[in-house]
Amino acid sequence: MSIAVRDQFNQVLNHLLTQGDEADRCYAARAAGQTGAHNNLQALLDNLCHEDIDVCVDAADALGHLKPAGNTDDLISRLIAVVEQHPEGDAKAAAANALARLDHPAAMAALLSWAKGNPAANDFVEEWDDWWDIQLNAVNALGRLGHSDAVPVLLNVLEEEPLDIEADILRALSRCGEPGISAVIELSRSNQPRIVRRSMNALGQCECDASLIAVFKGLRHDQPDVRSHAAQAIGQRQAMKYFIDLLYLLKDQDTDVRQQALNAAQSMLPHLQPYHSKHLTPEKFTELHQQLDARGRGLILNALDQLISRDLLAEELQEQASLQSAIRESLNSADGEETEAAVQLLHKVRISDAQQQILARLEETGLPLTTRRRLVSALAHLPADPQNCLLPLNNLLQNETAAMRQVVMETLVQLAQQPATKNRFSCTDLLALYLAGEDICSDKLQQQLANADAPADGQDNQMIPSVMVNAAGDPDNPPQPLSDEERMAQILANFGEAYPLPDPPDETDPKVHKPKPRSTLDAINLANVEASLQSESRTEDTGRGEHIREMVEELPEDMHTFGGIVVGHLDTGSKLNLNRKKIARLPEYNNQLLAVRALGKLISNDSAEQLLKGLLCEDPHYVLEVVSSLAQIAEQDNRLSALENAVGPLSTLLLAGTDQIRQMSARTLGALASRKPIPVLKQALLDEDSNVRMESLRALQKILPKGSPDSVISVVRECLQDPVDGVVLAACDYLIAEQAVKPLSTDTALIAQLTELGLSNSALTGKIAETLASLAPDQAARLLLTPILNEDFARQRPKALQMLSYLTRT
Repeated sequence: MSIAVRDQFNQVLNHLLTQGDEADRCYAARAAGQTGAHNNLQALLDNLCHEDIDVCVDAADALGHLKPAGNTDDLISRLIAVVEQHPEGDAKAAAANALARLDHPAAMAALLSWAKGNPAANDFVEEWDDWWDIQLNAVNALGRLGHSDAVPVLLNVLEEEPLDIEADILRALSRCGEPGISAVIELSRSNQPRIVRRSMNALGQCECDASLIAVFKGLRHDQPDVRSHAAQAIGQRQAMKYFIDLLYLLKDQDTDVRQQALNAAQSMLPHLQPYHSKHLTPEKFTELHQQLDARGRGLILNALDQLISRDLLAEELQEQASLQSAIRESLNSADGEETEAAVQLLHKVRISDAQQQILARLEETGLPLTTRRRLVSALAHLPADPQNCLLPLNNLLQNETAAMRQVVMETLVQLAQQPATKNRFSCTDLLALYLAGEDICSDKLQQQLANADAPADGQDNQMIPSVMVNAAGDPDNPPQPLSDEERMAQILANFGEAYPLPDPPDETDPKVHKPKPRSTLDAINLANVEASLQSESRTEDTGRGEHIREMVEELPEDMHTFGGIVVGHLDTGSKLNLNRKKIARLPEYNNQLLAVRALGKLISNDSAEQLLKGLLCEDPHYVLEVVSSLAQIAEQDNRLSALENAVGPLSTLLLAGTDQIRQMSARTLGALASRKPIPVLKQALLDEDSNVRMESLRALQKILPKGSPDSVISVVRECLQDPVDGVVLAACDYLIAEQAVKPLSTDTALIAQLTELGLSNSALTGKIAETLASLAPDQAARLLLTPILNEDFARQRPKALQMLSYLTRT
């Protein structure tokens, strides 16, 4: 931004601050505060005493954001006068906050004085005293400034003031250097649990070793609330050397202490590193594992997962029987979180029978869904034979919800990548069947496995075939197990052609029980129940409403008002047509779609080739899942050779698919980063669906990272006129990225178009200002400054000031 343009903008602000109305002065003050220049200092000072309180507040706030320059004595004295003399509390608070941002001796002296409270206050105050807010702001400001001169004053206030700001004073002391920290450490030895507890909170913000030792001592305090806050402070400090001490607190008798220790330890888990194992040995964890409850044991295992490095696994660690025993015990736990923690360790610590334990636990339908999903996922990381998982996983695919079946499919995809025995039915074969749309029942899968395991003719000439004989010595053919279809047919044959069904009750039968309403409200409830139980096809009135109306007519005169309300509710219920109310249900995806989704998690040419075959399907839901999976693969690795054959089909779908397919096709083409679909993406910028237009813009930006031809820029400029704000925002992002590699500042028509757009749509003003600051800030500022003082520009002036304040900061 040139100096001439900045000076012109400052002149405009001065004019608005001195001659504008209240709204102009407020917007100008905010803009002056955002620029931080001292050119408007005097005008802002004059507005501190304006009759409009909003002007005073905005002016004081702007003064607090000005950069220090030259003599600031007048600024500080004027702000102090507002705090001490202005009748409005909002103006006092704004001026006090402005002073708190100025690191000046005079401001420091004023803050020290205000921290003591209102010197003219009486002992008993019936109404709210604005000085309470000023005192609290002064205490917090002294803490932010961190001057040690504030320590004696804060200690005196701590002894004299009520308990309301005690915690704030302690926090401020802990930020006032070594003298303040020493004072808080001394207070942590007090015999008042409240002071000690709040001192723990304050010391949790420090960084020195002395304060950390004081917090550690709080873990052994005799008061539970002190131990609780000390544990919280340890977690806040992320003091890893005391992590094991937090774990010992999980055995505390107080529930809140255990909970805070658990929360603190969990917050430290992501920061545990293998080198911390020098002090946090697995032996200590396994010893604690036997002494804690389920939540504590889960935390122990999560910590071990962080500490044990996958690359630095020691053989002696795997041979530790105590660790293996702890994992086995937690694998069989009734607590889902503990089981999940044990599962995470299976790929680092080898458990010989882990696969059998997991398969057995999967049969427990009472486990939480997340736990069962984790158990299924763990099967892909075990060294055991994946052939053992085929039947259990296939059973889950027949009986479970989509959320469970999805993770089963993903596990099958991973298991299919492991080496399989030749001529045996494998996970790859099962996955291929589901991709083809076939659901395999358990009996059929058992038959497949048996056929695959049976030896071929002449495979072993030394094997003697076994023949079953009956009592007479003749060969006997044993009965073969029935398939599911044959078994069901046999059951139906035993019952005849149809199951016996009870006859429907006769409503005219006096033996049929019909509840009678005992009051008007009871009748309404019965009517609602009856309406909800009716089928969707029945829309006739059952007569219950007429019965209620008759009851209303029999009400006494003093209840006619109540009767009118009841009749109104009946009429409303008739309009809502309760008999046709439907229950919303989530879509139930079949196994074929879930298999397609699972392939998207496997980044390989094989999975991409399998998915490309699905683009020929006529089912739009299936095609959408295929394109989504291709997008996931391309975003991970778009250099796969199989993806080169996806550009043509995806370009066709971008023009002819459903709204969702077109949007996902644009995303996938962008991830592929091929220049071939550029003409199709340009055409998609005119798509009737706004999501397709936005995704096409993003795709072009990815395909052309080193600059776009003029033909593409012209189409992007047309998107700036789009009626949907999201498309305009995407176009602005495109222009910002384009400016970084190919300057567009010479396009005066584009700058004028963006400027007008920012003035006409307040939802886009901020993004347009960012775009103009990237393209041509000087040119845009001149366009905004030219009409800004005109009377007919008053409605657009706030947006112009917002844009100018952003442009002048660059």
